[in-house]
Amino acid sequence: MKIALIGNMNNNFYSFFRYFKDLKFDVELLIFKNEPKIFNLKNDEPNKVNRIKIKQLSWGDRFDLIKTSKNKIYNDLKKYDVLIGCGLSPAFCYKAGLSLDIFVPYGADIYYFTKFNLTYPKNIINLLYTSYYQKKGLKTCKIWHMPLTNHLYENIFEKYKGRAKRWYNGIPYVYDKAYDKKFLINKPKKNLNKFYKQRKNNKIILFSPSRLVWGRNKNDPNDKGTDTLLKGFKIFKEKNSHESISLILMKYGPDLVKTKKLIDKLDLKKDVILIDRQPRTNILYMMKFSDIICCQFKHSWLSYGVIFEALAMSKIIMTFRDDNLYKKKYKILYPILNINKSERINEQLSKYIKYKKKYQEVGKIGRKWYMEYCVKQTLKRYTKYFNGIKKNK
Repeated sequence: MKIALIGNMNNNFYSFFRYFKDLKFDVELLIFKNEPKIFNLKNDEPNKVNRIKIKQLSWGDRFDLIKTSKNKIYNDLKKYDVLIGCGLSPAFCYKAGLSLDIFVPYGADIYYFTKFNLTYPKNIINLLYTSYYQKKGLKTCKIWHMPLTNHLYENIFEKYKGRAKRWYNGIPYVYDKAYDKKFLINKPKKNLNKFYKQRKNNKIILFSPSRLVWGRNKNDPNDKGTDTLLKGFKIFKEKNSHESISLILMKYGPDLVKTKKLIDKLDLKKDVILIDRQPRTNILYMMKFSDIICCQFKHSWLSYGVIFEALAMSKIIMTFRDDNLYKKKYKILYPILNINKSERINEQLSKYIKYKKKYQEVGKIGRKWYMEYCVKQTLKRYTKYFNGIKKNK
């Protein structure tokens, strides 16, 4: 039985690949054309890349579908018994007369690629064509592996679920064995001088790897509430000027310029550091040696990349989550510093400083949650599905 993992946005399927190989499954990772360079496999486990079964596809870009023949797609995928995909894989499969066994959305693939978006006139037909096939393809997926979200994405699921079953398990987003004690000994040598300096000069480091997106309309799922974080940090600094603390942000996102202006307005240039966007190896290293990981403060989310990375690294997480949305599906939720207002950031940071050792233990509980509910139970479910395919062949 051969398994295909189609696409690798956020390096999600690289992690799946590693876990499936540990379980002795015959699996290949198929990389779309024009995958973002930041998610290159070399940015995850550079020493393993040459030993991994990778197939580079000549298609997969949203402008490619209209000119990619169905025979080309079919021939590239026909040898696989199980198709697991993300991104635009539903659209390409549908054009080839195929259906995904399991669809693992990352967000834009259901929210953005199912809509028409403003573009250059020459691309309008291409995007309309791709959107049409994506919506058709989503309705043919047999299973959606999608943890519970919020009304923004749940409404989309209801619209395009077709007859699919849904798995609510967490996503094994980080291959934990790649980031063990040996990894932490070999600290990255490039692009992290600013981080090392701040770590050396401050007792407490807050790190937010999230995109800088804020001040959008209430239905924009990309809004991270970066302004809430900055304003809350300002309140804390005003009330605790003696504390040695620094906030590190990643220098990327559509609201980078606006964020810089807000930092200036709040007089936080000395305490808020912007560093260039980093590959996952660097991000996880910085996470491990930060005190608190700051995520997003606008919409309630249970699962997304930064959350899973922070959990895997045993870190305290500061974010917003409406637990009432998730209690019916999940008996146990990972611990967080739950915040959606600037004033609460000051309160939570004050508690953290007072009970720092206690909170560090809470981070370890978060990792246990990740290993149990995102890795162990999820892999058990996939194994059961794969064994069922074998049995019926």
